[in-house]
Amino acid sequence: MHRHMALVMMAMLYMVEHREQFSKAFPLLSCYDIQVLLANTLPNAQYDEQTILLQLEHWHGKRRAATESALRKQNRQRRKTARAT
Repeated sequence: MHRHMALVMMAMLYMVEHREQFSKAFPLLSCYDIQVLLANTLPNAQYDEQTILLQLEHWHGKRRAATESALRKQNRQRRKTARAT
């Protein structure tokens, strides 16, 4: 059990460090993105680097759109609540 927890903590540290390292180039980089990058760039890679970067841009576009949509929804709710009071 302790070995598993140590490995999980090491993996999380690795991901946090890489998210910080690449935060300017990829501000929406998630742990899942890093997992996919590792899975596809370690030996037996299925895709080339350009394909992976295009996929990351696609995911980040979708994530950005979802975030912006949630913010718009929150703002509408706040305005509606402010008018009611």
